[in-house]
Amino acid sequence: MNGRRAIVGLCMLCALLVSAFAAQSASAITGTTAFTCVKGGGGKDLRGEHCLATGSAAQEFGHVAVAENTTTDLSATNLKSANETITRSTWRLTVTIAGVPMELTATDVSGSGWLENKQSSSIEHYAHGKGTLTFTEVIVAKPENKGCKVTTHKEDGSGSPGEEGEAGVVHTRELTATTEGQGDVVKIQAADGGNFANFWITCEKGKEVPAIEGTWSCNGSVKGVPSGATTAFTGTETTTQNTLKCKNTKTGFEGSSTMSGREKGSAEALTPLAQTTINTTSPGPTAFTCVKGGGKELRGEHCLTTGTAPAEYGHVQVEQDKTTELFGTNGKTEAETTKAAPAKLRMQPFGVSVEFSAAAISVAGWLANRRGVNGAHYAHGNLALTFTEVVVAKPEGRGCKVTTHKEDGSGGEKEEGEVGIIHTRELKGTTEGQEDLLKVESADGGDIARFFFTCEPGKKIELIEGTWTCNGSVRGVPAGATTTFTHTETTTQNTLKCKNAKAGFESNLTLSGRSPGEELYKPLAATTVTT
Repeated sequence: MNGRRAIVGLCMLCALLVSAFAAQSASAITGTTAFTCVKGGGGKDLRGEHCLATGSAAQEFGHVAVAENTTTDLSATNLKSANETITRSTWRLTVTIAGVPMELTATDVSGSGWLENKQSSSIEHYAHGKGTLTFTEVIVAKPENKGCKVTTHKEDGSGSPGEEGEAGVVHTRELTATTEGQGDVVKIQAADGGNFANFWITCEKGKEVPAIEGTWSCNGSVKGVPSGATTAFTGTETTTQNTLKCKNTKTGFEGSSTMSGREKGSAEALTPLAQTTINTTSPGPTAFTCVKGGGKELRGEHCLTTGTAPAEYGHVQVEQDKTTELFGTNGKTEAETTKAAPAKLRMQPFGVSVEFSAAAISVAGWLANRRGVNGAHYAHGNLALTFTEVVVAKPEGRGCKVTTHKEDGSGGEKEEGEVGIIHTRELKGTTEGQEDLLKVESADGGDIARFFFTCEPGKKIELIEGTWTCNGSVRGVPAGATTTFTHTETTTQNTLKCKNAKAGFESNLTLSGRSPGEELYKPLAATTVTT
């Protein structure tokens, strides 16, 4: 009975940890990770507090992603894990020893532990955790009428040879669970690679069954299938896997459990943790450094997919929630990243065609990869740009020039600032909700930039001279380490205004990044990688 109970405990632990995992199947970044099941959260497309995809409960719940690298305290139970999570499930462990069929059942299971969402070097997102389970009300269902019972083992409870431990109880040893490399299932095994559980089975005097009595050990691994906040193990699947052995014999077990969690150290109520497959067709671009020798499928230091440079570079993802210092330039952004591309700003305030051209651009700021409440991955950062060698290309022959504004440089209303220079205010860039684009706008929702525009005496155009402000947002298309903004796209978007007139902006920018304390910057690619 102890042997079966240990097996059941094993299964339960698997369920305990497995039930916390949800598979995030996306076109770009995949992996099974943990989500809380929240009423009113996510898309409100799931049923009941355990986030089932089917059933009779109202669709009032949804998934909210557990932050990566944040430890979550876990609690597991077999309560409300059957019949649409209404009733208690029974765990069963089955094995045949020396021709004697054995079956253990456990009707009460509890567990505790922790889990974290992680990301592997191959860009796979996965959940990993550790915990222990305690099975009570364990009975030996087969062989029948032999008075057999399960008791704790000396290594996992109070029992020892010649000394009876806790009757009908099995404590597992510390287990580990992971979804890394497992697709939409979770794999459970002993944390130290040894036994899942050790226990004793004894039968009544005169009814002894020597083949099954004595110390039992269960080891190996098992895999369970999550569905909402419930993870199920079936006898057929576990015996087919042939990875679980009790008493050195192939063993099957079945049962289901539900998992709940809360942030480590929190006093908040436990929330069911969903174990299901989330289909996010656009997880969003995130930041990657471009490293020589990476995947060796990309060309040149800016990680282009096409061109004449050898395919010697690859992407290495920037660690989530880790701040990266940014440096940017328009140098090496044109003709396969070998020469600079000027930035141009065009508009027609009061019917006058105006065009500014900047030969040099520099960028400074920071970025971090994030994860949204819906599980989508995105890059976010704050930055400021300085445009130098700014000339007025239109109107021509007027001797017009641009100078810095008093709020963003040294210029004032009656005082000329830096000639041919524009400093932006603090901006924010994000790929959240932008599909494969990068959106840039003012960090505080105000103006992107302010500057002065003046022409020579006798050639003035009063309508357009004086203070200029540009506000709104622009969206660019990343390709390798270069992000491109086009005049046609920005005017079509109609989200950028200068001097209250629709403006078109075109530019190529390359970004490089480094972790705080590092010396060298590496090109950064905001791109979607398929794994």
